Amino acid sequence: MKNRRFPRLSLRGCRQRYLAADAAIHINTSRRWIASLSLAMTVLLFCALPTYAQESAPGSACTAGEDGRFRLSGGAELAGVGHLITCNGTNWIKVFSFDTTGVIQPQFTNTGSCGDGDTLTYNSATGGMTCNTACSDNTPDSFNFTDNASASQSTLTTSNILQITGITCQVNVTISGEGSPQYRTCSDSGCSTVIQDWTDTSTGINNNEYVQMRLTTSAAGGDTFTANLTVGNTIDDWNVTPTGTCVGSPAPGTVCADGTIYAGQSPDGNVAMYTSRCDEGMSWSGAACTGSRVSLPWNNGNGSDYVSTGTGNSITGQANTSTLDGLDSDSGTAGTQLHQAAQRCADLNLNGHTDWYLPAQQELNVLYLNNGVIGNFNTGGSFYWSSTEFTTLSANRQRISDGGRFNFNKLNTLLVRCVRR
Repeated sequence: MKNRRFPRLSLRGCRQRYLAADAAIHINTSRRWIASLSLAMTVLLFCALPTYAQESAPGSACTAGEDGRFRLSGGAELAGVGHLITCNGTNWIKVFSFDTTGVIQPQFTNTGSCGDGDTLTYNSATGGMTCNTACSDNTPDSFNFTDNASASQSTLTTSNILQITGITCQVNVTISGEGSPQYRTCSDSGCSTVIQDWTDTSTGINNNEYVQMRLTTSAAGGDTFTANLTVGNTIDDWNVTPTGTCVGSPAPGTVCADGTIYAGQSPDGNVAMYTSRCDEGMSWSGAACTGSRVSLPWNNGNGSDYVSTGTGNSITGQANTSTLDGLDSDSGTAGTQLHQAAQRCADLNLNGHTDWYLPAQQELNVLYLNNGVIGNFNTGGSFYWSSTEFTTLSANRQRISDGGRFNFNKLNTLLVRCVRR
């Protein structure tokens, strides 16, 4: 605060005036006493309370040496208004003013005014305040990052860029998840102008600004990493799954470039065997299997006139399916009754392949042994059909939850997972 400058005052002169006034009080006991008392008080006040020099006010000149300093100014000479001012190197700039009624008047650098619950941010460059209004809506409009199911392994991968809309104030952004995820905020849809560069710490985002995520993918094909981005009070998950090379001997569960999964070696010649991402009836959304599993009979005969198919081999699922696909399942009913489970796989056109088949008993067991890394099986106790016939009336099945194998009447409905070689 600027030191007040007091006018020079002669104490000797004050004493002389005081003595003269005191003498006037003692000598004059007549009607002139009141006037003499007034004269004495005027002298005393004049000597005890000197007047102040004019204070600096907003707009007054300041020096470069006072740059960044603050000062309180005001008083009677400024009509009862006080100011907190700061020097910008040239002039004193008002931070806020206050009057005798207790009203504080900030100097805003943005338009509008503040109310209860609003916050003020001081701008040292301008000396003014920014009014941050209380948030009436911190729930952004729906946003959804596009999952990536064909990323490269051990690679820093970025998401699409999304605009955040529907909020009335700045809200917090936080990120968590696998693959050391980070995010950045931008002012445009291409992120050519970055507001907050890549970070994993909490920052803010305003309405109509943009956000993008990135993470480093897993070293294992088919291993999905998930990043969770929270904006305001809304969260979205971004799933990134790397494909693996399926040349040679990849690890079971590796997602190949075509979207199929390496399941392991078929016991029929010890060759690579692949399976679909989902059970029949479901489809892969890029992040999960969607839809409902279908439950099919081994065939749709009437249960008493089944034919013996000759598909009792436990390793040759491809040959079994070819036989079942062209063979009538019922010798006593007119027309052709299909072997439905095998037919479903024979008719499948998925990931650019049409050579799918219903696995034989030992091939189905390979799926069971690797079900954890292959994924998306029903492990709640449900059984899956094999293409291996047990008797004329029954065929082999296996439970994925514990590997239990049993034969079952062909007319019963079970789940189906197709494979190819």
